[in-house]
Amino acid sequence: MDLQLLIDQWSGKLPEGFVPPTSLQTGFAECKHSRYRNKVAIKRDGTPAHACQRCLDRRARSCKRRRAALVTEGGCRTCAYRKRLEGDFLCQRCATSATSSARRSARTPSTPQRSTSSRHSPMRC
Repeated sequence: MDLQLLIDQWSGKLPEGFVPPTSLQTGFAECKHSRYRNKVAIKRDGTPAHACQRCLDRRARSCKRRRAALVTEGGCRTCAYRKRLEGDFLCQRCATSATSSARRSARTPSTPQRSTSSRHSPMRC
């Protein structure tokens, strides 16, 4: 960059016909919420989210508080929206899905899990 052009930019006197350089695009959009102008967070699958990580964390905390309040009012511990059964911690829907998934896992034979870590893979030549 020319030193005289830099001095002119600092002093606010740009030469006639000067076109300012365009801002560099990083490829990430800004947060959709008006309280922040941060870059959006990246999801686990690599796609950009709609909001920054601060907004996503704030929303998660809010949902957690709301669900805890619904559970203390008698809501199901799993879904927190429906009333739980008498003498149980789950509602009718979650209780039936829990028993059906338990039955399903009992029917399928257990297979040993293979480690995906490279440290535990067999030695190769």
